[in-house]
Amino acid sequence: MKKIIALNGSPRRTGTTAQLLNKALDGARKAGAETEFINLYTLKFTGCLSCFYCKRKGVPHGHCALRDDLSPVLEQMKKADAILIGTPIYIFNITSAAQALLERFLFSNMLYTKENFVTLGKTIKTGLIYTMGMPKTMFDETHFGDKMKLTEHSLATITGNPLEKLYSYDGIQFRDYSQYEADKLPEKERRIYLANQYPEDLKRAEAIGYHLIRS
Repeated sequence: MKKIIALNGSPRRTGTTAQLLNKALDGARKAGAETEFINLYTLKFTGCLSCFYCKRKGVPHGHCALRDDLSPVLEQMKKADAILIGTPIYIFNITSAAQALLERFLFSNMLYTKENFVTLGKTIKTGLIYTMGMPKTMFDETHFGDKMKLTEHSLATITGNPLEKLYSYDGIQFRDYSQYEADKLPEKERRIYLANQYPEDLKRAEAIGYHLIRS
């Protein structure tokens, strides 16, 4: 049985990012996969410390030398048939937890060699789910998709597969918008998106999970 792991890079354990990841896992289960969901913000870990142990000669490659709560997760990711990483966008970037995860996973599975620089030894189907409070018009104006291309290229190179991607816009950030300084992101537009477009996002997430297992 194939195994897929979903990694929630949001501090909200039941928010939009988690909902979309869980919907993707629903699709993976329909395709016959074993699934696991991990909330990164419940773990204690850091990003890469640039110790370069993973690049040393004479030691097994493909392992991060740091020992913290992320260590077993990295090993699980390498054994999985598919992984899903979900992250909200904070200050036009992925969250610090998602960034630290990628630093540790990507850097420990590559060498500074001209040939055979990927140490993973297998291919892993990979999906990315981005959630955000900004509307699609702002997303396009800020060229966020272009900003992530190099990171996404690195992830696709290490895992050996093109990435499945989903963007979900206009996220509901507050239960009561009247309590916050947020007139640039009016609640009405988000409620419209939630009613009309978000159900389609959930369907797309389910399709991604299914496709990662069946493709």
